[in-house]
Amino acid sequence: QANIESIERNIGDWQATFNKKNPQFKSLFNQNLNITRLVNTLREDEVLLRYFMFEDLAFLVEISKREVKSYYLGNKYHVEAEVISLIKVIKNPSSDYFPQSIRVFEKLLPNWERLHSYSKFTIISDGVLQLLPFEALISSQEKKFIAEQKEVRYSRNLTNYEFSSQLQQKTRSGFYVYSPIYGAQSALPGAMQEGQAISTKLHPILRQNASGSKYNFLKDSEYAKVLHIAAHAAVGEKESSSHIIFSDDKLHVDELYHLEIPAELVVLAACNTGLGSEEGYEAFNSLGQAFSFAGVQTLVYTLWAIPDEQSATLMTNFYQHLAKGEDKSKALTLAKQQFLQVASTNERHPYFWSGFIIQGHPGQLELENTFLHLNKWIGSILGLLLIFAALLYIRKKQSKTN
Repeated sequence: QANIESIERNIGDWQATFNKKNPQFKSLFNQNLNITRLVNTLREDEVLLRYFMFEDLAFLVEISKREVKSYYLGNKYHVEAEVISLIKVIKNPSSDYFPQSIRVFEKLLPNWERLHSYSKFTIISDGVLQLLPFEALISSQEKKFIAEQKEVRYSRNLTNYEFSSQLQQKTRSGFYVYSPIYGAQSALPGAMQEGQAISTKLHPILRQNASGSKYNFLKDSEYAKVLHIAAHAAVGEKESSSHIIFSDDKLHVDELYHLEIPAELVVLAACNTGLGSEEGYEAFNSLGQAFSFAGVQTLVYTLWAIPDEQSATLMTNFYQHLAKGEDKSKALTLAKQQFLQVASTNERHPYFWSGFIIQGHPGQLELENTFLHLNKWIGSILGLLLIFAALLYIRKKQSKTN
């Protein structure tokens, strides 16, 4: 208890100083956060890793039902340099990622022997760490990706984690898949394949061609349980905001901040949807951040331009596992593991699979198969017709006998 109270005070001090220097970000923190209450929301096999990049210091706070511990990771700028170096390596599919991945693993997870007993990791990053998929780190002992060993999900901050853990599923049933067609020069054949594969398995409403429009999206988003967007997206630069390109128009990030999208799951299978700028992590220009602000419970987004073909494979795997009843974060972990099991040596490079990140509520998603739902109604109607026909036949036969 004394350890928890000490860490609570440290976190409060860090946040108070940060808020004083950056008052515009005060709403991102809750200084009245109760660590004891937070611990009670964790599962027995889950550990929460909260990173702080503060002034010239880097810290890690490890929170689980067993205990709360803090670690000094070293000079902030040295840690950032190592992480930036790894991110550059990961984004280059021809690079040798192995040594740098192990280096960053040892820097960010010095407590691995303790952590290895947990099966679920929740990461709350800070600063440049928000651009890093922890699944791509390689453990120095096992020489395996974190993705091959642990279920990983992300949260924006401690308060958001506590809130998302207590969310209840909403009574919604609409499932929409957007894969707009733009023309031959900017076509996304993998996105079309992705949409068709999901449609074959789960039979959502498929928005392609002219129907993959911003107009339809704004209408669908009011009632949707699941929104999947496989489209072109652009990261904001100095004179423009981040946006998604639909078949008829662009949806800008500032528009999202004025929308209510209470969907249970939104998948942004487009390029760089987790970034706020080409240079990094400016949160308020991030499409992912904006969708979360609009009310989305669980969000899947990307940290770079994921190759079209591999993206389609990963997303198809993801929905297959969701349909089997897996938790959302577990489904994405299994999709990555499934990809790695059959990947070539080249495709095992993190560039091809680790850029998809899941954030928010970790629970199951009850996917209503609209095709099967329709078949049930048709089957019921046919059954009633057969019973009615049988009764008529018996009645006619009885009339002839009489």
